[in-house]
Amino acid sequence: MAATVVNAVTALNIGAGGTIVSAVTSDNTNGNQFTQGNDSMLRLVNTDASSHTVTFTYPLTVDGATVPSKVITLAASEVRYVACGLGPSDKYLYPGGVIFFQTNSNLVKFELVNF
Repeated sequence: MAATVVNAVTALNIGAGGTIVSAVTSDNTNGNQFTQGNDSMLRLVNTDASSHTVTFTYPLTVDGATVPSKVITLAASEVRYVACGLGPSDKYLYPGGVIFFQTNSNLVKFELVNF
């Protein structure tokens, strides 16, 4: 199955008089994906009393070797911010700027904000 597409909110709409962002439940079966903007921030929220992981996979190889996934462990009730801005085009770890991540529990929620 295809990963669930994540929709971003714009930072200008957040705050006093703006949109209040509600965290979205992660799709721990199919994963989630989004196209990174120039300044994207992913806010991960563990709503559980147990720790959980979020895995970012890199869909490419370097000199024939697979790039290892990055695994973030969120402690119980932890909130973590992950910057996902674009780098130089020759340094992309994500072809087309599409970032895929998978959680091991649907008790991990997230918000994606473009600044």
